[in-house]
Amino acid sequence: MLGAAEAGFFPGVILYLTYWYPSNHRAKIVGVFMVAIPLAGLIGSPVAGSILYMDGIMGLGGWQWLFILEAAPAIMLGVLSLVWLTDGPDKADWLTAEQRRWLIGRLTAGRAVKSKVGHGSVWAVMFNK
Repeated sequence: MLGAAEAGFFPGVILYLTYWYPSNHRAKIVGVFMVAIPLAGLIGSPVAGSILYMDGIMGLGGWQWLFILEAAPAIMLGVLSLVWLTDGPDKADWLTAEQRRWLIGRLTAGRAVKSKVGHGSVWAVMFNK
């Protein structure tokens, strides 16, 4: 069930980044996001393991402490992000008018330069040196 719930997260984040970052910066930002995935496991796994050892403290099981200390803040931040995050800089009230104009201009210029790429066949890709 967790996998089904998280299935749209990665493509959703990649799409969301296209709303905010011009194409010339997007590869670096996507790279930072993708590096954060294994780093989260590297840092989060030992933390979660140590939280599970809190089994019995205040009458709660380790899994309950894990939910309280890790899941509850993530759920609250997710709900908060629905209020604070916008679909793009044109709707961001926290940007000044000058910042909004500059960013929209950069995004528009990047989209105008984009060229169309044709779709080749599977065989053409397989035999492309």
